[in-house]
Amino acid sequence: MLKKNFILIQKEFKKITEIDLDQRQTNFLIDKIERRDNLFEDLSRLYFDDQSKVKKLKRCLKKWLKLAEEETIFSLAGYIFYLEEDFEKAKYYFLKAISLNSDNYDNWRDLAFTLRHSKEDNVAYGIFFNFDYIIHYFKQLGLAKLGYKELEELVLEIDKKANIKNKHEKN
Repeated sequence: MLKKNFILIQKEFKKITEIDLDQRQTNFLIDKIERRDNLFEDLSRLYFDDQSKVKKLKRCLKKWLKLAEEETIFSLAGYIFYLEEDFEKAKYYFLKAISLNSDNYDNWRDLAFTLRHSKEDNVAYGIFFNFDYIIHYFKQLGLAKLGYKELEELVLEIDKKANIKNKHEKN
């Protein structure tokens, strides 16, 4: 049923935007690719070219989120709220995408940029520069089931330890 629902969402998305909505692909850190898909770039251009289409997408989001709780739709929601500078909602949806696929560097990167705009620089920095540790402990500690506060504590603790290690290496 979810596959059918996603196909329906893809068709509606294409009708509104004239852009294909592909299934989100995992961007593993080891692949050394800056971004695996172009959804954010496509939506950014659309936002500047024709905001009315982005508003139509936003109106469809509630229905789409009920039809398919999946990484692509959560990322799409995060991007739309990010573009509208509603960083709390963007953070919420990027965290939902991470909870479904914590291996995807794109999800973490999207969250980090959102946090940076929310003035949560320390957490954003920690995610960017200690991603390999963050993902390891995120999985090991089962944080996908917990909230942002636990993730924030983990990121800040890892960043603190990484900074201590770096200071010792310099001396």
